[in-house]
Amino acid sequence: MQAPAVLENTVMDMEASTEKNRPDHNTESRLCFVTVLERFVKSATVLEETVLFPSVLMDLSVNAFEAKINPNEIYLYKEMDLRTFCRMVKSLRIQLLQGCSFIEEGLEENKQIRNKVEELCLQLKSLTQHAKYLRYASKEIAFSKKPVSFQEYNVQTCERMLLCEDHSTCNLRDTLQMFLDAVEEMEKETLFPCLLKSFRTLDYGCSMNSEQNLNDLFVRSVLLAASYCENFDESAFCQIVTKLKNVFNFYAIMVEEIIVMYRRKVHEDY
Repeated sequence: MQAPAVLENTVMDMEASTEKNRPDHNTESRLCFVTVLERFVKSATVLEETVLFPSVLMDLSVNAFEAKINPNEIYLYKEMDLRTFCRMVKSLRIQLLQGCSFIEEGLEENKQIRNKVEELCLQLKSLTQHAKYLRYASKEIAFSKKPVSFQEYNVQTCERMLLCEDHSTCNLRDTLQMFLDAVEEMEKETLFPCLLKSFRTLDYGCSMNSEQNLNDLFVRSVLLAASYCENFDESAFCQIVTKLKNVFNFYAIMVEEIIVMYRRKVHEDY
């Protein structure tokens, strides 16, 4: 067990960090989705390692923590006690790192956000396929060859099946990493993106937008890789990323406050 002085210093440090990173300080607008996601995962890990007896939190509800926001907006309900919230955070962390099939408890509590995470995984897989196709198409065009359609490319590479896999195996962290890696490879291989301007996405089955060309898709993929979504606020992808970024940010803050509260209780008891 930590010495009282050390524990007190730890609590004070976490309080300062929590207050500094509250949404009131507008930090979430400067953070990308990846940063917020990793912060939540780290906080959830510390929560699981620290709160060994969550039953002591049963008499407190989530509403006491975030009075400035409607719990329903972050997929919670006012009557949810903190023990239930901790169980939900644990199940969500497992989903993000391993997939729903590995969740043993808290599955019902995180149903709403679980569905949103699965939806984001599917969209990321689709974007990953686009990035891989653009990498292929740009190489073909550079050698004055005509690339096959997006659909034909998927069939040839046998990767279309990945878009239809069991949702229970969705792992957001790995799916996000695959997307980032695909965009990075796309950038490395596409030496002359301007050549893509002569090819409409509609003609190659990448999009139904007749005004969009493959270069537009290339630029969009690069911008989306940062997951700030400042330039595509109306897109379905950016809406879900923005929503989940805010939710994970609030959850991380609440988790950090719960850890501080729990450690104080332990400190007082001993």
